[in-house]
Amino acid sequence: MTRAAALLATLAACQEYPFVYRPNQRVAITTVREVIVRNTNTDVLFIIDNSGSMTEEQANLKRNTAIFIAALAQSENIYRVGIITTDARDEAC
Repeated sequence: MTRAAALLATLAACQEYPFVYRPNQRVAITTVREVIVRNTNTDVLFIIDNSGSMTEEQANLKRNTAIFIAALAQSENIYRVGIITTDARDEAC
C-alpha cells in the first residue's frame, strides 16, 4: 500500500512537457494606478468602566473631552460618537 501511494505521488508530480532553460528572457514592468475612495464615516464608542477603581481615569476623560471633540470638529470625517457603561443596573440609563 505504501509503495503504491509513493508511486502515485511521484507520477502526479511529473510534468507533461520538457523543461527548457531560457537565460535571456526579459520581464516587462507594468504600472497600475487605482483611485482609492476614502470612507469618511467614523464610529467612536466609549465604554466607561464606572467601577470605583476607575475614578481617576473617568476624571481624566472628563477633563479631555472638549479637546477630543475639538479635534473631531477640525476633521473632514463624519463622526458618530456613542457612550456606554459597564454597569447594567445604572438607574441613570
